Amino acid sequence: MMDATRCLSVQRYPGRGILFGKTLDGAYAAAAYFLMGRSGLSRGRILFPTADGAAVRLSGETRGDTSLLLYTPVRRCGKTLIVANGDQSDTICSYLANGGTFRSALLTRSYEPDAPHFTPRVSGALTAGDGDMAYTLAILRKDPRGMDCLRDFYEYGAPPAGVGHLLYTYAGDGDPLPSFEGGALSVLLPEGDPDAFTDALWNSLDAENRVGLYVAFLPLAGGEPVACLRNKRDIG
Repeated sequence: MMDATRCLSVQRYPGRGILFGKTLDGAYAAAAYFLMGRSGLSRGRILFPTADGAAVRLSGETRGDTSLLLYTPVRRCGKTLIVANGDQSDTICSYLANGGTFRSALLTRSYEPDAPHFTPRVSGALTAGDGDMAYTLAILRKDPRGMDCLRDFYEYGAPPAGVGHLLYTYAGDGDPLPSFEGGALSVLLPEGDPDAFTDALWNSLDAENRVGLYVAFLPLAGGEPVACLRNKRDIG
């Protein structure tokens, strides 16, 4: 099993990704969302803190179609932390608020309509408390044999200390961008130091392509979460 930062450092362009897991000391549920970009518009984005997570904003003038660029990747829905690389976060929270499930929400969604890349949608739902945690990750991908959507879900209950799971959108750089292949990656997590972990993750992302990073540490014994943000551009 590879260290989470090592896993990302060998990828020039993983795109957007989600990491969930339990810190090595067993004290925290860790959640992370990272954002990368190749075009000037994509690189002009920032992760802006909200009351319960983070939203993607443009640091400059908004122009053209931004429906796939601007969304709320991190938000809390009741006791569940939702992380997603697009506006499916809104769909998931709406379903949860009305008695639905994470899975049923994503059965109504598909990969992104950004031909020729057809970017996968990655999403996660994490609950933590009473000394432990559980989470589900999902990826919605275009079937390479046609236009059908393949939906894969990965469920983890009470993960061991020091273990996490990682999903991201691309298997590397290219034109078109190759979609992530396989299942969620098992990775190793360090002790529960939010700032040190955030710095290590940020530094593991390709310096030219990284845009933003959000990390949350949720105390499993109770208490307020600790959130850290990193952006390539100043929030202002």
